[in-house]
Amino acid sequence: MKAIRLYIIALFSCSLSVGHAQSEINHEQLFALGNEAYVAEKYEEAINYFQTILAEGVHSPELYLNLGNAYFKNKNTAASILYYERGLLVDPNNQRILNNLTFAENQRLDKIDPLPLPLGQRIINQFFDVISIKLWGIISLVLGGFGLLIFVAFKATKRKIWWRTSMVLFTASLALYAMTFKAKTLIESDDSAIVFEPRVLVLSEPKSQAPVVFELHEGTKVQIEGRFQDYTEVRLANGQSGWLKEQDIRRIKF
Repeated sequence: MKAIRLYIIALFSCSLSVGHAQSEINHEQLFALGNEAYVAEKYEEAINYFQTILAEGVHSPELYLNLGNAYFKNKNTAASILYYERGLLVDPNNQRILNNLTFAENQRLDKIDPLPLPLGQRIINQFFDVISIKLWGIISLVLGGFGLLIFVAFKATKRKIWWRTSMVLFTASLALYAMTFKAKTLIESDDSAIVFEPRVLVLSEPKSQAPVVFELHEGTKVQIEGRFQDYTEVRLANGQSGWLKEQDIRRIKF
């Protein structure tokens, strides 16, 4: 009886492995078919293939890049910007996605000059433009590890140079960790969306009779500030804010 149970478990495990491998093959096949359709300028068909892969829970920079490209070629700027932005959630430093996103954003009607960032935020951005958050986090841990080793050497030898060196490394490690934590918090708290309607009226209050404060067009990126019933409060990079219908935007986060 025990042998039969083991056989069933082994058979079930093999079935799962085969199913997983088969799923990967199907995703690769769909991706290849999507690329073929894109090259043949059958953009709707390419979009369908890529969206089928997304529906399976697959996320990759290449998939979002190709999907954004297909939407852009199909004259849907808002959708192309949305999927480029989602690709950057997976790989923030992907240069091809960044380049294509910039090109797509240049097609928008709304030209918004962002407010200057605070000095501290600019410094953090410059740090993480060069090296990823994950890598900075690893560097901070390595520095802390070296600091601990040198502190142990100080305890053994009582040489002041080891004490000073360990304190410098500990300080650098803590500073890097604090910056990494701050950057991670900013990214996780970001709740942005893309306007999906050709023309949207932004209101001063969350009600249909409220005065119009400005209007937006498809492809514009907004920061979500709050919600009330079926209205969403949004803020632009230039500081302007107002209310629009939730159905007029698509959130960038999955």
